[in-house]
Amino acid sequence: MTGSLAALKAAAVLLAAALFQVSIASAIEVADAHPDVILVLVVAIAMLQGPAFGAAAGFWAGLVLDVITFGTLGLTSLLLTLAGYFSGRIGDVTSRSSAYPPLIAVVLATLGVA
Repeated sequence: MTGSLAALKAAAVLLAAALFQVSIASAIEVADAHPDVILVLVVAIAMLQGPAFGAAAGFWAGLVLDVITFGTLGLTSLLLTLAGYFSGRIGDVTSRSSAYPPLIAVVLATLGVA
């Protein structure tokens, strides 16, 4: 029961973050770039819950973003699925006592998705 509750919470948070990404974060510009809230959130969820959950969260977030922005259906889903899976793998093999693994996972995911 707790797994389905975690999945529903993650889906709701990712949906809200996707709406925030499209409506507000796209208007913010820092050094000719826009913040990617969805990618950071998918990496955080994947590092906490594991690679399978991270891949599912990445797929959901990508699908929602593709539908909202009328983008190529599946492209963002594929990229965020891979980012979620590999971030979950990084979370599995590293200790949670250091702040460096999440930073490294976000940097690698950003480079991979870009």
